[in-house]
Amino acid sequence: MNRIWSEAEKQFVAANAGVLSDKDGAAKLSQKSGRNITVHAYRKQRQRLQLKKRPGRGVCGLAHTIPNTVLPPVTPDEAARE
Repeated sequence: MNRIWSEAEKQFVAANAGVLSDKDGAAKLSQKSGRNITVHAYRKQRQRLQLKKRPGRGVCGLAHTIPNTVLPPVTPDEAARE
């Protein structure tokens, strides 16, 4: 069943898209919101917010809006600050 995403949920996706994988983000948001959010639903919401992930399996980070450039990798210390 399709549900409307709240602004708080959208802000969570936007704030954590560069730090968490889609799988981890969906799990944390499910715990926070109290409803089951699948990885597919989380990924689609991130894409609707026009947040593109950097390529690569297990890579967390957002791609720049400039074509063919990517952000530098996020260090484990930066990811732990969340």
